[in-house]
Amino acid sequence: MQQLEAIVKVVIPEEMILVKKVEYEELQNDKKTGWGNLQWLLKETEIKSPQTIKEKVLYPFRQELEDFVYYPDEGQNWKFNKKPMVKWLEENFKRVWNRKNMVL
Repeated sequence: MQQLEAIVKVVIPEEMILVKKVEYEELQNDKKTGWGNLQWLLKETEIKSPQTIKEKVLYPFRQELEDFVYYPDEGQNWKFNKKPMVKWLEENFKRVWNRKNMVL
């Protein structure tokens, strides 16, 4: 059996770093903490229209979401507690995305 041993030098650009997988996952989770606005939720769900997300997600599931979603009065802004909102979206993926007439 033949074997070949090689030393490989990989140059990592200055704008990039190597991190352990565990650290990377922690960083990803940190992005999902704190408060978000309606634009954050649109980006998170990849829904383009504020009207669509309100009609298909926020209002139909209001009773379930009220603990971590601030439903604004006219002229106020939406607020979302990111971590529980992301968790709810993940746990209810089929219920949300399998709804009839769900248009992104």
